[in-house]
Amino acid sequence: MELTNSEYLYLTAILSLSKRMILVKCTDIAKELNYSMPSVLAFLKRLEEKEYITYGERKSIFLTPKGLDIANDLYNKQIMLSEAFKKMGASNDLASSEAIKISHFISNEMLDIIKKFFTLISD
Repeated sequence: MELTNSEYLYLTAILSLSKRMILVKCTDIAKELNYSMPSVLAFLKRLEEKEYITYGERKSIFLTPKGLDIANDLYNKQIMLSEAFKKMGASNDLASSEAIKISHFISNEMLDIIKKFFTLISD
């Protein structure tokens, strides 16, 4: 299933917040993404309908197993790409921002090729 860039963005934001906080709330997501509360609430409704998130006590937001798998996959791609870009000489900020952009589109096959390349040149 193809996800939109916004869906990827929200899922990774929720994952990132959940690594830093016990309970993730709508206000936390709005602040993290610098979006308005009405926009965030509307989008979270879509994510809930697609079964990527669920709500817990005190209106806390949790990724479902389906949402968590997608967010973790994307997060791991971002980390790997960021490390590769830094090895090529990019600054931390540039490597991170470009990795976030590319991770939405890069296939797992291409990611494996990049991993193999860096394994070869580091041996």
